[in-house]
Order: sequence, then structure tokens, then C-alpha cells
Amino acid sequence: MGPWAERARWFLTTRGTLVGLALLVAGAILLGSVGIAYAGSPTATTVTEQQAVETFDLELATSAVVTGETTLFAPGERLAEPPVYLAAATPVVDLSVTSTVPDDRLVTVTQRVYLVTRAVEDGEVFWTERRLLAGETIEVTDGTHTTEGALNVTEYRNTRLAAVASEVGTAGRVETVVVAETEVDSGRYADRLTVETPLVTDAATYRFGDQREASTTRATPVERTVPAAREVSGSRLAGGTLLAIGGLGIAVLGRRESDPEAAATASRVRYGEWVSTGTVGRLGSNRVSVRTLGDLVDVAIDSGRRVVHDPDRGIYVVLDDGVTYTFVPRKRTLANEE
Repeated sequence: MGPWAERARWFLTTRGTLVGLALLVAGAILLGSVGIAYAGSPTATTVTEQQAVETFDLELATSAVVTGETTLFAPGERLAEPPVYLAAATPVVDLSVTSTVPDDRLVTVTQRVYLVTRAVEDGEVFWTERRLLAGETIEVTDGTHTTEGALNVTEYRNTRLAAVASEVGTAGRVETVVVAETEVDSGRYADRLTVETPLVTDAATYRFGDQREASTTRATPVERTVPAAREVSGSRLAGGTLLAIGGLGIAVLGRRESDPEAAATASRVRYGEWVSTGTVGRLGSNRVSVRTLGDLVDVAIDSGRRVVHDPDRGIYVVLDDGVTYTFVPRKRTLANEE
């Protein structure tokens, strides 16, 4: 057996049980703290969730069919969302208002598209005229519906717009906007969306603004109580388990190694430099027994002697001036040794 193994055996023999119990207690404390933390009542929190979410969308689209004299486009060709319309080629513009609603229920939709003419001065509207181009109310079950209207832009520019501009004169400027509106009722929510885009005309062209969409989302806030998560420290759980298992193992090994002969063997390794092996004769009557081999080694050191170990008889002896100091493992006895 190597020196390190012998030292380990000596440690287990003399300190193993105590150290093992200490580790076992430390592990139990760690595991107990984990148990207390887990068993404690966590603080509940209140969270707000959005339920019954519904989204409603509105879009205004434009297109025109080529009906006028032009060499740029084929007669009957439909132009969709060009950056500019040529009045001579496409005098009439088609306006499409599309509402998108939840498709899992019946939704009542009212859609309208208006042509609005207004006079403005210093940012304030002092006169307005609202003309309905198309409108309807319908029950939608498939999630979408489109309402279509048309406007003869050339006719409007040459007649009504020209007349209003003439009457307003220098009192302000005249603006034209197209307004699309939708009113929705899903049975759970009712809402209204509006899109307003400018219509800019001149002698040869007309165009619409870019912002032609609107959207809204409705939901019902619901509060619910959520228990806080139980947090168990993985490091404390693992550490406590390892300490408990390690302490139990060391205690068991220490117990196994702590018999008297094992203790004597371990001590023999520890005090080997002061112990010689030999044969001990009959012991005299002037004899002193000591409790441990360490005590006997102390006697030998103090008297300048060596400890003699008789392996056949299992005794350790120091002879000093007629006095015999002995150490015998507890499983042995000095009966009949005289």
C-alpha cells in the first residue's frame, strides 16, 4: 500500500467519522434551506391580458379605364394606382373602399366614399361641401367587403370646382379631398375608421395622396392572478446533496476503519519513523499501559528511546530504566504475556 493510501486510511481512522458527520450536517442545512424556500408561499402577481382581440382595416384604392383619345395607352386598359392620371386618357376614376373585419363572426359594415370641396384661409375651413359618391350597409361573414364608386374628374374640375374657385376668389384657396369612411359592428365592438386623401387637379392631370389606409385593434383587458414561480437554487440543491452523500460515505468509511487494529495500523504508518519492528520478550511487572500509540511515541521521544513493535504479539513497547511502557490495540490483551 502506497504512502498516500496509508495516510488516507489514517485520516479515515482518526478523523473520518467526525468529518463525515460535519459534512452530513452541512449538506442537511443546505437541503433544508432549499426545502424551506420551495415550501414557502410565493407572492402572487396580477397581470392584465388582452382577450377577444379584433382588428378592423380600411383601404381606399383608385384605378381608371382608358376611354379618351391617347396614344400612350390601349383603349379599355385599366390603370391601377399610377402616380398621376392623364385627364384626357382617363377622365373617370374608380374609387374602391375595402373593409377587412374578423372572419369568424358576422360583422355589420357601413361604407361610404365622399367628394369634399372646401374653402380654406389661414388653415381654417370657412366653407365645405360634401358629396356622396357611394355608400351601403352590409352584413359581412367572410371577413372583407368592397364598395365601389366613380368620379368624372374632368367634369368636376370644369364645372363645380371652377364655379367654387370663381366665387371664393382671393378670399382663400379651394381644396378637394376624397374621404372614405367605414362603421363596423361585430357584436362585441363598434368602431369607425376614416381615410382622407387630397385630389389635386390641373388642366391635364390629376393625382391622389399616398396615405389611404387606416387600421384599429380592439381588445378586452382581463386581469388574472399568476402565482410567482418557485425558484429552487440548483447550486444549493446540488451542493447539499453532494455534501450529504460525501459526508455519509466518509462517516461510513471512517466507522469501518475505526476498529482498534485498523487504528493501530494507521498510527503505525503515521509514527513509522519512531517505530522499529522486533521481538519483545516476557514483560516485567513494572509496566505502564498507555491509551494510544501516539502517547507511547511521546514517551519514546521524551526518553530518547524507540518504540518496538512485536507483530506476532501485536504489542508496542518502550523500555526505559526498568519501566516497560506498552500499547496494545483494544482487541488484544496482555493476559498471559508476562
